[in-house]
Amino acid sequence: MDLFARLEEEHALIEAVTIALDEFAQSFEEGGTVNLHELIRFFTFLRGYADGLHHGREEAVLLPTLALAGFSLESGPLAHIRDQHAEEGRLLLDIAKAACAQEPWAHPQILRVATVAHAFADFERTHMAKERELLFPVARKELAGHAKALASAVDRFESRAYRFGAGWLEQLGRELVAGHPSRRARV
Repeated sequence: MDLFARLEEEHALIEAVTIALDEFAQSFEEGGTVNLHELIRFFTFLRGYADGLHHGREEAVLLPTLALAGFSLESGPLAHIRDQHAEEGRLLLDIAKAACAQEPWAHPQILRVATVAHAFADFERTHMAKERELLFPVARKELAGHAKALASAVDRFESRAYRFGAGWLEQLGRELVAGHPSRRARV
């Protein structure tokens, strides 16, 4: 599969899960109880799929190949993408910290979980929009002349991708989306 098609496919699932995460958080903001098991399932998907597999693919394949094409990894757009990936990791840690608060949870702890869940979801969707609108079009153009290096990097990554449990994580993502349907108008 084409690298950019795969990245877009991953973005679609991650975005759907962030919308489900918003719905999940909204449900206990509105007075429902926090299902800790479900929160762990969201965290597991986000850590393994978004932060692990997807960012791994970008950082092991896309960014180094762009560096071969003359982009700096240490400054400019590639450094910005890497900084955003680090920020997403920090936000995931905030979710883990909120989830690990000692029970019983009072209203402030419940609001903290909801706040960090919404913050992660918003940040992730903004980050993916930047990649989709700014990075990917430039990368497609710039990497057209580096097809062999890109294919080699994709092959190397795919040979190690099993460690992420991609199929299992994709199924988990679909379950989370199905279990928390959006009340937003769908386009």
